[in-house]
Amino acid sequence: GSILNTAGFDAESGTLLWELPGRPLANFEVGHTRAQGKAAIRELLGLIENFPLDDHSRLVWLSLLFTLASRSIIAGPVPMYVSDAPAGGSGKSLLVEVAHIIATGLPASPTVVPNSDEMRKTLFAAARSGRALLFFDNCDRRSPETDALA
Repeated sequence: GSILNTAGFDAESGTLLWELPGRPLANFEVGHTRAQGKAAIRELLGLIENFPLDDHSRLVWLSLLFTLASRSIIAGPVPMYVSDAPAGGSGKSLLVEVAHIIATGLPASPTVVPNSDEMRKTLFAAARSGRALLFFDNCDRRSPETDALA
């Protein structure tokens, strides 16, 4: 494989990479060591160290981050992530926001929870488009609108 880190069209991968104003492309180097990879993971996990998460939940967050970052090169389905907490204000939305900003350089945009008739259409349209993130914030799992997520 290769790492595309130069703005423009890459004929080999069929990918167009452009630089957003004020957001320079990262300078990726090839040939990193396993120790450097582990250090990078520790650095990423350090960003969420103050969230009340167990080790399993931290790994799921990393999985979300990597899925968002690589979504454009995955031709098939990707996992659906659902977060739950005993109370509001625990930081679930902020965790999604942090992952999305790292992966895309842009803030996440929560989607309004549609009524139950529109939920399936919303999910289908998002799946067909290959959208990296469909973010429903503060869903009530007991509501008819979220039955389609089950």
